[in-house]
Amino acid sequence: MFALTPGSRARFRTLPLFAALATAILLTLTASVSSAQEPAFAGMIEAQTGIEGGGKGYAAGIRRSRTNLRFGAEGWVDEDPVNRISAYLLVEVEPYAGVGAELRYTRVFWEDFSVFAGVTGIVAPQQLMGVTAGFGWRPLFTESFGITVGPAVTSYFIGNDLPDGFVLWQANLQAGARVEF
Repeated sequence: MFALTPGSRARFRTLPLFAALATAILLTLTASVSSAQEPAFAGMIEAQTGIEGGGKGYAAGIRRSRTNLRFGAEGWVDEDPVNRISAYLLVEVEPYAGVGAELRYTRVFWEDFSVFAGVTGIVAPQQLMGVTAGFGWRPLFTESFGITVGPAVTSYFIGNDLPDGFVLWQANLQAGARVEF
């Protein structure tokens, strides 16, 4: 009868890993070379404000949301310009100063309209982390300059700036300018 020893058991457990690695190497070496793709970029500056809710005490009810400025960069590949990735630096200007970041996936429709979803967070002086989604109108007025306007909803559900058991939500309007390079 065949018995597995501790050393042979370890070899059998690593066998699927080596098989997957060998398959990946084989597929990489036999893949055809893709056509040249050129990356494209845009820079954006936007302002955002609206309403928010989800708190207790002085923060109970609906009130004007935190106003922030957004400085962003968006990238895509020229062969697939409808799928884009954006990264933003967020600067809260009222009611308190704060700094954060946002990462988005954007899908462009009919050249001027887009929908997006992403993760967002404020990291200083207090922390808030959550998700955001929305849509926008982004027409170009020249070959490279245009505007961005649209609503966004955000839900913050992690962070030390949240009351226990509450989720902060925001419904905002964002507007700004963009330059494509």
